[in-house]
Amino acid sequence: MIYGASRRDSRLTGKDTESTDIFDHWKKTDEVFDLHMEKWAVPVGTLAPTAPSVSFLNYIEQEEADWIKNQSPVANGAKLAAKYKSIRFYDEDEDVHYRFRACIFVLKGRQHGGYVALCDKMPDQDPANDPDEDLDLVGDYEPEEYVINEAFHEMVAAAAQAPGVRLVSRDD
Repeated sequence: MIYGASRRDSRLTGKDTESTDIFDHWKKTDEVFDLHMEKWAVPVGTLAPTAPSVSFLNYIEQEEADWIKNQSPVANGAKLAAKYKSIRFYDEDEDVHYRFRACIFVLKGRQHGGYVALCDKMPDQDPANDPDEDLDLVGDYEPEEYVINEAFHEMVAAAAQAPGVRLVSRDD
């Protein structure tokens, strides 16, 4: 932090500049450095970045059950969307793989199960073939609606998830 700040101070660098952009003095060569990993017998160039890991609780938590049933706060739909975003599931009856839309859950009312998830059909069972974003709502396309319940979580367990997603059951 101090090094970076000193690199931007014209009095310390000796460069005369009127620019207030903090990135003017930061060059690509400043980002390249040697960790000297060979000192600890780690071959240079073999360290690969790790994929982000997400643990998905594949069951209905107590507070989540309240979020699903409570119709008043809009924040409950946002909390549900944050938990289920991009999780895949397999509907055996329709023989179709789905993925939750990242945007929102829709409130249908208590007699219809409370909040329901909006889901897009995926091309196949392989998550690598999934589109990067939610499908566009153009023409006649409407996302499918699913009620969150125990049977639904069984469908999540039956689907292949994207790399880095780890399903956690209630027993784990």
